[in-house]
Amino acid sequence: MLIQFLSVYDGLLFLFVSSFDEVLILFVSVYVYDELLIQFVSVYDELLIQFLSIHDGLLFLFVSSFDDVLILFVSVYVYDELLIQFVSVYDELLIQFLSVYDGLLFLFVSSFDEVLILFVSVYVYDELFILFVSVYDELLILFVSVSDQRLNLFLSGYDEQLTLDGDGHQDSKDNCPETPNSSQLDSDNDGLGDECDDDDDNDGIPDYGPLGPDNCRLVVNPNQKDSDDNGIGDVCENDFDNDAVFDQFDVCPESAEITLTDFRAYQTVVLDPEGDAQIDPNWVVLNQGMEIVQTMNSDPGLAVGYTAFNGVDFEGTFHVNTVTDDDYAGFIFGYQDSSSFYVVMWKQTEQTYWQSTPFRAVAEPGLQLKAVKSKSGPGEHLRNALWNTGSTQDQVTLLWKDPRDVGWQDKTSYRWQLMHRPQVGYIRVKLYEGPNLVADSGVTIDTTMRGGRLGVFCFSQENIIWSNLRYRCNDTIPDDFEPFRKLLQLGL
Repeated sequence: MLIQFLSVYDGLLFLFVSSFDEVLILFVSVYVYDELLIQFVSVYDELLIQFLSIHDGLLFLFVSSFDDVLILFVSVYVYDELLIQFVSVYDELLIQFLSVYDGLLFLFVSSFDEVLILFVSVYVYDELFILFVSVYDELLILFVSVSDQRLNLFLSGYDEQLTLDGDGHQDSKDNCPETPNSSQLDSDNDGLGDECDDDDDNDGIPDYGPLGPDNCRLVVNPNQKDSDDNGIGDVCENDFDNDAVFDQFDVCPESAEITLTDFRAYQTVVLDPEGDAQIDPNWVVLNQGMEIVQTMNSDPGLAVGYTAFNGVDFEGTFHVNTVTDDDYAGFIFGYQDSSSFYVVMWKQTEQTYWQSTPFRAVAEPGLQLKAVKSKSGPGEHLRNALWNTGSTQDQVTLLWKDPRDVGWQDKTSYRWQLMHRPQVGYIRVKLYEGPNLVADSGVTIDTTMRGGRLGVFCFSQENIIWSNLRYRCNDTIPDDFEPFRKLLQLGL
């Protein structure tokens, strides 16, 4: 029998719930005083007592369970709109400490038995909220920042064991932990990604193999009806992923989740969040998500779409619509977090960065392809490493630089074409001015990031226009990879 009783008496709200068969008695009282909340909860038979109170500006929460020898003490203190919280679970040797000092908010959690250390610092400056979390034993880093009413979440794990396949997804959350699949596409929603699922549509016909192949790999058709005998089942003829967009117009014909190029939903990533010498980038998205404009002379930053790709072709037109500056513009791919991505970046002229701390950084003119794998994450080290032409240990690796050492020209349009096949590490970048090919990276092999998201990059350069943006899913390995395949097989 369950009895629930709710009453209000003299400004107090009381809730009683009892179940005599289960011998459960719950008593809750809520008292509102000066916009502060007092709550008492007790479950007597389970020997769990929770007490929440406010006294002299302090909010206290006590939870004890005598059978399990669990004691939880929480105190919350509000001072200058900042929150201080202390939590201790003595029997489990878990200590959590949250405090505010000189504008910084710190949270420490340690568990001595399991050797888990958690450190969180929160810095609030000009409405910019930055959160850093480190779990040293798990080697997990989390960055959260809010700027201009946008929320940015970055996750990086420096221990390769967190993502064995290098696709940017932690193994415990990766639906194909041993196969790179940054897109995490799971067409039949069975918890197994298409890249490692033998039956993507779960219709009983294997995708490949002796009992297959399934002539509609993504659409249920156990009868395999194919009226014109062209090898494609009737139910997916002209629309292989059954997303109501004909394959000839679909940018990803084998993924129902992606149908057209669209950067209207994007994430701002600030790569140097400290200091106020320069402002954050200001992005304007036009033309139904196929054009991006950056208007300010800003700190290094990214505008990153939320769609993650395995193999992809990415192209667009880049144009600097000013004659007053000479700094960096470019695009990114394989973005996994703010510490892990590829960037193609172009400087107009040679220049030493004006901040020599933590090291002197010199930019040279010319197109560059870099793999960013930063141990420090956003901040002055990554900022200077990006500015500097060349590799910087624990930050950036220069994969290729245009040997012409030529910078971009004012008010001139350039078209780039990128091919990335992360399953084999294939990267190739081509740059055109009008119909003329002006730069070509050739085949570059790198497996630092095996897939990720796409976006654009700026650093201290205003009035950049990226237009006619187009991406397309493509896992087909280009023919010019074959010589490298043989070298890789030989371990060279």
